[in-house]
Amino acid sequence: MNLPYGLSVSSIASKLRDITIIILTSWTIAFGIVTVVFEAKKDVIRDSARDFLGVNELATKQQTDEIIKTLNQITGADRILYRDPVFSYVKEPVTPDEPVTARYLVKRNSHGASCLAKTAIPLFTDERNIPLPGTLLSPIRQFGTDLTPVEATFLPPDGLFPGRVCITVAVTYRCGGEDAFDQLDPICYVLQSS
Repeated sequence: MNLPYGLSVSSIASKLRDITIIILTSWTIAFGIVTVVFEAKKDVIRDSARDFLGVNELATKQQTDEIIKTLNQITGADRILYRDPVFSYVKEPVTPDEPVTARYLVKRNSHGASCLAKTAIPLFTDERNIPLPGTLLSPIRQFGTDLTPVEATFLPPDGLFPGRVCITVAVTYRCGGEDAFDQLDPICYVLQSS
């Protein structure tokens, strides 16, 4: 089949093939030159990039582990038990000398997957900011890695001042043959005057 200007389909295909070969050959040669130059000047290029980015040394594994440990402490990922702050609360009103019922939504973090809770001590803090131990009236429970609702009843210590009181539960765990300690984040309530 002849096209205008004396062109044919086969001549156009032949020219496209030749152009493709030229482009691929040019790219291969250019890539080879860049690779050779980079290998010869990689130290200079790396140093220039570090200076430009302001990074003069890379972190060691120990430094990286310390950073990860600090981040885990900040985010709570190194904790054994997680308490959802939105859905955990104390049933109010609370009057002196009566048990306190708290509702928690908790789960075990992956960090504490193999840990078993041994003891739990509720610590009550009033306006004096001195933690005073109370008594856990509910049995100690083990939790999985899914959020689980739980209701716990505590007997507060005598002599708490009316007003804002916070409960923190200090828990002792057995993790892989060793004891570990953790505590739930505090939840607060208003203690009515008698």
